Amino acid sequence: MSAPSQPSIVDILSDAYARLNRAAWIVAIPLVLNVALWYGPAVSFAPLLNQSAQLLRDMQPDDAPESTAELRQIRDQTITVLEELGSDDMRPQLAWLNAVPYTIYGFRAGGASADAVGLPFINAQPAKIDPTTAIWVEGFGDVARSFLVVNVVGLFMTALYLLLVSGSVRESVPMDEFGGKLLLTMGRLLLYALTITAIAVVLLIPLSIFTFLLISLNPAFGAFVLLAGSAIWLWAGIYLGFTRELMVLNDYGPFQAIRASITLVRTSFWRVVSFVGVLLVVVAGIGIVLAGMIGTQAGLIGAIIVSAYLMSGISVARMRFVQLHQGASTVHIA
Repeated sequence: MSAPSQPSIVDILSDAYARLNRAAWIVAIPLVLNVALWYGPAVSFAPLLNQSAQLLRDMQPDDAPESTAELRQIRDQTITVLEELGSDDMRPQLAWLNAVPYTIYGFRAGGASADAVGLPFINAQPAKIDPTTAIWVEGFGDVARSFLVVNVVGLFMTALYLLLVSGSVRESVPMDEFGGKLLLTMGRLLLYALTITAIAVVLLIPLSIFTFLLISLNPAFGAFVLLAGSAIWLWAGIYLGFTRELMVLNDYGPFQAIRASITLVRTSFWRVVSFVGVLLVVVAGIGIVLAGMIGTQAGLIGAIIVSAYLMSGISVARMRFVQLHQGASTVHIA
């Protein structure tokens, strides 16, 4: 007797949207996030960055004895980068703990977790800063407060979102113990983010210094090492890519979920690569369509609604993929 065939990626996506249609309240979370990003007050680092740019000008004036064309070029390039950052809304850059998909700021794959193939974010276009409502960050204390507020909100929304997504996959939402699970999930997501950040700091800082020295000594070899390091980081991201889903779906701690994600990818590598590849293509296509919609107010509203639905379906599909390939329990926990 032949073994039952695994569902195709199309089957998983179809099943995911069918489940989402039965639990449409999930869409409310990315919908609220998108509305807040488009219509809420932006966070601008322009005052702080302008101070940094002026400091560079004061430290390296054109008439300084040590000034050279090369130093002036580096100074001007740095100032240009600072000025460009000053025109950006920094909320998405601050939100390292957010994994709720949003639509309006360029492609980004799961900030805090450093998952190379985490929950995707649609590539559309940045929202412009409204100077009449923007929150201006003028000092490092303001940066710390902004970072804290944005990430507390992002962590709460992420935990709530993933619990509701897992409920659609389990076909049950444990409302009697939901509050406790929400707090536990927030703690686990935070611990996971801190673990990955610590590993990245320990490894990337010395490796970055080493690569910079290599590039200065041998640009070709240094570029090769940089490319190889990026490939390794992508490879690690693939193996860690389902950690959040496993934490929520199987009630795992972060370290157990990391091991389970590595095992899942190792035992179903080509299925994982195919599945993630299809999702990235789908998201890229969605981004192209939505980028063409947001030129008008009506189109923007439509894009916000459509993207919240489509991206929530992809989130459910990721969770469903994990359930099918990792053997997660489907017992109701209500």
